[in-house]
Amino acid sequence: MDQVRTMILADTGTGRIVAPVVEQAGTAMVELHGDVDREMVEQLEDCVLSGVTRGVDVLVDLADVSMMGAASLGALIEADELAGRRGRRLCLLAPPARVWRTLAAAGLEHAFPVFRDREQAVLDLSHVCAAPA
Repeated sequence: MDQVRTMILADTGTGRIVAPVVEQAGTAMVELHGDVDREMVEQLEDCVLSGVTRGVDVLVDLADVSMMGAASLGALIEADELAGRRGRRLCLLAPPARVWRTLAAAGLEHAFPVFRDREQAVLDLSHVCAAPA
């Protein structure tokens, strides 16, 4: 079985952004780990916006996030708006309860498509991309 190589895009000591080197079925995947705070916002914006500007959907894996700051949520909102203008989607994968509470406190609990399983997310997103407009 082939393994997808990953690249660490940012590491602040308390938080990390990791992305696979290859895209799957027109979906760029980004993994966030630990505390996603103000120190990581610029790298998060660059990473997520890069996928959107390449014309792919972006799946942000939040399963290992312990804290997400308001500035990071702002970066996701900005990327989601750009994705929508380009006919793409920014989706969240497996946000833990603490991240759900942060999203709810900001009134964003319904702002993004959310998936619980990576394989299902990639499958669903590839079907959306393949569907006629």
